[in-house]
Amino acid sequence: MGLRHTPTGFLVAASLLFASTAFTARVASGAPTPPEQAARQRSGLQVELVEQDFTFRPGASIRLVYRITGDLDAGGITPPTTTTTTTTTTTTTTTTTTSPATTVPIGPAAPAVDAAAPPETTRPGTTASTTTTTTTVAPIPSLTVDIANFEAITSVDSSVFDQIFGQGAQPGAFRNNIDGVRFADVRNQIEILTPTEATLTLDIPTDTGGDEVPSGPDSLEFPDPGFTPIRMQLLIDNNLVATHGTIIERVPGSDETQRPTEPVTLGLVAEVSRSNGSLTDAQATQDEIVTLVGVAGKLTPPILAAVPPAAVSALADPQAAAVAFDNDEITTHTDIELDVSSAVAAGVTDVFTRALNAGEDIVTDVLRQTPTRVVWIASAPLSSGGAQLLRDLGVRYVVMTPELYATTISENVPDTDRLVELPLPDGGNMPVLLIDRLGASLTTEVADDVLAEQTTVEWAVRMATELVLDHRENGRNVRRTRLLSGSDLTAPDPRLINALADIAELTPDLRFAAPSTLIGSTDVQRLGSSGITFPDFAGPDLTARLQRINDAKLSLQSVGSMLTADAGRTADWFNALDQLVSTSVGESAANAEIDDVLDEASRVRTAVVLPDPFTFTLTGNADEITIRLRNTSSDPLTVILQMSSSKLTFPNNDQLITLRPNDSTDIRVPVRARSNGTSAVNVALLTPLGDPLAGPVVLTSRVNALTGLGQVLTGAFIILLGTWWFANWRKRRSADSDDLQDADRDNGDASVETTNLSSL
Repeated sequence: MGLRHTPTGFLVAASLLFASTAFTARVASGAPTPPEQAARQRSGLQVELVEQDFTFRPGASIRLVYRITGDLDAGGITPPTTTTTTTTTTTTTTTTTTSPATTVPIGPAAPAVDAAAPPETTRPGTTASTTTTTTTVAPIPSLTVDIANFEAITSVDSSVFDQIFGQGAQPGAFRNNIDGVRFADVRNQIEILTPTEATLTLDIPTDTGGDEVPSGPDSLEFPDPGFTPIRMQLLIDNNLVATHGTIIERVPGSDETQRPTEPVTLGLVAEVSRSNGSLTDAQATQDEIVTLVGVAGKLTPPILAAVPPAAVSALADPQAAAVAFDNDEITTHTDIELDVSSAVAAGVTDVFTRALNAGEDIVTDVLRQTPTRVVWIASAPLSSGGAQLLRDLGVRYVVMTPELYATTISENVPDTDRLVELPLPDGGNMPVLLIDRLGASLTTEVADDVLAEQTTVEWAVRMATELVLDHRENGRNVRRTRLLSGSDLTAPDPRLINALADIAELTPDLRFAAPSTLIGSTDVQRLGSSGITFPDFAGPDLTARLQRINDAKLSLQSVGSMLTADAGRTADWFNALDQLVSTSVGESAANAEIDDVLDEASRVRTAVVLPDPFTFTLTGNADEITIRLRNTSSDPLTVILQMSSSKLTFPNNDQLITLRPNDSTDIRVPVRARSNGTSAVNVALLTPLGDPLAGPVVLTSRVNALTGLGQVLTGAFIILLGTWWFANWRKRRSADSDDLQDADRDNGDASVETTNLSSL
């Protein structure tokens, strides 16, 4: 019988819809309760929705599948039977009568039993027993289901939704039904699974009604497209046992006007928090990634999982993890925790890039999947410089929580279903998409509470209805995306997500997509105010620490060149320092670690001991002196011996020498003298890279005589000087003799002249 929206039909529908209210009132008032009705109350039959069509086209049937739980026998779902056996003994005759057992089918009604009288056998004069077995069939309760539909819902109203969905009729929830259908006997639609569980499947015909083609009595009328509430109630012998409400959408037919609608895209993201280095935190990180692997293996839609390389490397079963993430997307960070904003501020973008490449290589090797750089999940503040570097490295958009956006970018948090473009230093933009606030209800803890009250299908139908209606209210032509994640970017509960994915498969208005594809299918919202951008600085300041690390590396590299058998010790030092670039390490802890590494290197540097100052004498122009060096370490060490003096030269200076471990080594050093006398000789040690290591120690040299070329030159100089002096002396003697002769000649001439004058 169809329940029409005529005055008579409305009264009938109202009686159906409020039967549970009246029933509850009778129990609450203490009125007498029929025995069979009381039994059903004690059995506590419950009806839950486990499967349904979410959309249907005009004229199509609607399929609804319910689970009935409780004491099915006591509740009247399974018909009871009683068997009685009677035995009679006589001494005159023996008569045996056997009545065959009657089988009662599960169906609309039990057929009448019309069995012929069985043949009798009598033996006079004997004693006989008569046994009669009688099967009594208890009256089979009638199982009736009423279905009613109501006016379409056009907006999200939580109070109305609370009245529509789930078990129990709400007083006054629906007063104006459109149509109704009664299934007079649904036993053939019930499948008994266990004594406490059964399923009820209903296929409900529909029509659009109207003046030209009135609605049929056995189909529900849906005159207009839209989301329509439906309520079912189960009656046993006209007593209400359970009621249940849901929503279904009638989509437009081919002859009806259809407004273009963009689907709401749903994406899943999760991030494993990175360890700060402590054992407790490392274990927590490992627990998170194990949980995420388990969730990924159960999820139907793809998820973008951000996983730390160190946690991936520590997976106990990497092959299982690779299989779990097979249909998903992976993104990762640096192999050490280096905040991108801190790296930019400290001027070590090359370090960040290398660390990111290294992290991706680790994840690729373990999970057999190349990480994507399209999406960057920002779980910490991101500076404009950091965003610029990410953009340069191929990141197309950034994901962050509304809380992080509010604390680092703007208190005016935008809508979470569209992108926000923030300016970059180079004049470009970095799109940002916020995690939807729905994520707070997708944790395992919340899901446990939800599923204690309703099925996954019931939750998914309501959630899908709210998402689509909200989308249509705010502009059905806008391309919207909802990024779903648990609280704090944890993995969402797969039970809820898979149920929502199943519903999304039934409607063109919802779809799940891989997060890497969302940049091309999500519109950008325009912010009303200007000046909204990434902060100039973010993350811990690593400038001073990185400078100290670089200085330490230079020193360690020089010390490492001394180690003849390095055995990876230098690499270990460098690796320890590289770990300190991590922003998860505090400043005091980093400085302490740097000091420890430098102390270890210092023990190598100070293991080479120079001799005490001494004096040596050179009696010739060339000789050798012995320098004794001691190595107090257990490793052979290589050093450079360097000597310098103002009066000596060293033909084999800057000797590269390997010193025996725990021993002294004598080095013979050739020396040449430049001149006689006493002078200072500086003895110093260098690392093979030329870094001063020890010294200088000042020795004293004495040169008593020159030999060789020096003496030859000196003798030649003396001879030359003597020759010059002798020649000069002879020249002076010769000049003096000539002067004397000239004087005598002058005297002789004067005497003659005098004589001559006298004679005159």
